[in-house]
Amino acid sequence: MSDLENELRRHFGYRSFRSYQKEVVESVLAESDTIAFLPTGMGKSLCYQLPAKLMTGLTIVVSPLVSLMEDQVIQLRSKGEKNAAHLSSLLSNEERRFVLKHLNRWSLLFVSPEMLSQQWLVKKLAARKVSLFVVDEAHCISQWGHEFRTDYLRLADVRKSLGQPVCLALTATATREVEEDIVSKMHMVRPERFRAPVNRENIFLQVHTCENEYEKQREFVKYLQGSAQPAICYAGTRQDAEDYAHLAAKTGGLRTAYYHGGVSKEDRIMIQQQFLNDELDMICATNAFGMGIDKSDIRTIIHLYLPQSVEQYLQETGRAGRDGGQSAAKMIVAGDDVRLSLRMLQRDLPDKPNHCKYFSRRIVSSSLLE
Repeated sequence: MSDLENELRRHFGYRSFRSYQKEVVESVLAESDTIAFLPTGMGKSLCYQLPAKLMTGLTIVVSPLVSLMEDQVIQLRSKGEKNAAHLSSLLSNEERRFVLKHLNRWSLLFVSPEMLSQQWLVKKLAARKVSLFVVDEAHCISQWGHEFRTDYLRLADVRKSLGQPVCLALTATATREVEEDIVSKMHMVRPERFRAPVNRENIFLQVHTCENEYEKQREFVKYLQGSAQPAICYAGTRQDAEDYAHLAAKTGGLRTAYYHGGVSKEDRIMIQQQFLNDELDMICATNAFGMGIDKSDIRTIIHLYLPQSVEQYLQETGRAGRDGGQSAAKMIVAGDDVRLSLRMLQRDLPDKPNHCKYFSRRIVSSSLLE
């Protein structure tokens, strides 16, 4: 057993690493910028949790969701880790002051990109030695940074202000174009790159096409009768999420809830917690739900719409069977879903002045994928 395996066992109780975990950890400990694409369920978080134990100084983890930060800290503390904290809107002013006052105490600090846009905080963090700068769900840099969360594009400057610590970018899947965008936006220098296969053999994939909405609902009800729970059902609109949650409860007798951006923040947190605690059999949601959900025994994923990209589809289906158990992912779509997807794609197309830039990026992407 190697020294690294001994440290893994001592700190986390695991006898061996999962695929690619050891290579990523070794790269980080060798102080190489690192980008890793590890499918959901392969233990991305260990890739920074173990180095945080072994490196001197602070590990900063940039996370896109407040709920994800809180969940990570709760889980770490449940395992006896006392040196992890997060800075987010979920904390009271008193709790936030406590975290900032005791910065020297933390080895792991979870923050949002928006929090790091505040110069006073960056200066305070710079007073500590920062050894590792982690961007979790790093595809958000490319997918969100150019639009409504522009603070993602400032992370490279934040990293520079913190003394240019080692950078680790983690995500479940991304195209070569997104990969190069992450490397460029984070100013990563000759990064080590690790890309695990995206195929999950324990997830059985199915597609059922329907003539109309009525047939789609019948197929949905029929599929529920033989499917296992817990389950997530992804819908293309808020109204569909609500309608199918009611349909699952009425015809299948399932404990369901709907989740989308129109649900209050307090209710979303409550629904998420109920799902994690096995108090709900199914959540019907838009794609607002799921990122960072640490529930290993999800057995079924249902898509009632066409995701906007292969990466999105893999992200969402990959939330099933993280414990290695047999799971299923079924897409049930009708003609209207195809039209909805096309409308959404057209909405995302650039205006005419940006056409050349838009399509030249895709030509570069195609050449990288060849």
